[in-house]
Amino acid sequence: MPYFERTKRLSNIFFALSAIFLIVTVVIFFNGDVYWAFFHYGDIDLMTIIFTVSLITTLFILALGISLRSIALDAREEIQFIKKQITKLDD
Repeated sequence: MPYFERTKRLSNIFFALSAIFLIVTVVIFFNGDVYWAFFHYGDIDLMTIIFTVSLITTLFILALGISLRSIALDAREEIQFIKKQITKLDD
């Protein structure tokens, strides 16, 4: 259906952005010694803050992509239902 092409495209962009942020989060976690700094020493340094912000951003963008996709699917089903009701009225 041509109604939700922009919504689908935006949802795909959100999925791609969340994948990029996930890769950044994993790289920061392993290269920035976040595990040792935060979990063993209890220090909150710049890399820990960047890791936390990147992880929260990843989860938020992923949730946006999923919710946008589900809203588009629900709207598509609703439009199809309305079309069926209109064709039944015409008959």
